[in-house]
Amino acid sequence: MSGSPLTKQLKQIVGAENVSTEHADLLCYSRDASENVGMPDVVVWPSDTHQVSEIMKLANELRVPLTPRGAGTCLSGGPIPAKQEFS
Repeated sequence: MSGSPLTKQLKQIVGAENVSTEHADLLCYSRDASENVGMPDVVVWPSDTHQVSEIMKLANELRVPLTPRGAGTCLSGGPIPAKQEFS
């Protein structure tokens, strides 16, 4: 996914240094303090609310599910990406 149109557009929004498809980064964001696991396709680190807004607009336009994440200490699997099918 590193060369996908989505990833390229995310890099335009937040800068290439704030977008990762590296396996190590994806693995870090694939779990919280629960036993749940779900591998994300891409990890994005926005730095302000404008960037968050632009990411949300892009995801809505492309119909890409998002999983917001805080510190990842949740015990219920809330910040774990789940694969969803959209029609």
